[in-house]
Amino acid sequence: MFIRPEVTELLRRNIDGIIGCLILLVGIKVLISFTWLGLVLGLVLSLIGFGLIVGAWQKLFLVSVFEGAGLLEVNERQVSYLHIVNGGVISLDFIDRISLITNANTFMVQKRFWCLEQAGIDSLIFPISVKGIETFIGSLAVFSNVDYGIINVALKDKSKKKYVVWQR
Repeated sequence: MFIRPEVTELLRRNIDGIIGCLILLVGIKVLISFTWLGLVLGLVLSLIGFGLIVGAWQKLFLVSVFEGAGLLEVNERQVSYLHIVNGGVISLDFIDRISLITNANTFMVQKRFWCLEQAGIDSLIFPISVKGIETFIGSLAVFSNVDYGIINVALKDKSKKKYVVWQR
């Protein structure tokens, strides 16, 4: 049986909400059985299902589907961000500054981006949740004096700031 990859990803992303709905429906069915055990078990199942639905609803608004869009590759000391709108390539040898940008100006979505700057060309900006980010994190070992403490602070910050992680 073939299921389209988009449908599989949609189901995987929303599985807790789907399971919550099913548990809530079973809880309501058991709740209306009019026995003491049915009332207690139905109430417990309904609360569990409702809790899963609330968690899925919050995740729906707090996690942007397109925040991690694109693909990041690090090959032969070049960082390539493949994206239909703002993709690009930058060499690790010529990077002047690496920054983490926290951007809190979108509705209920906290977005964070890496910004790689090189003199004379546009900066390469990509989200921290892009597919392939592990290869970029591994390539930070190339740079001396990377401030990992600032990375930790930037990932926890809720305001709109630009944190310099490394500078030539």
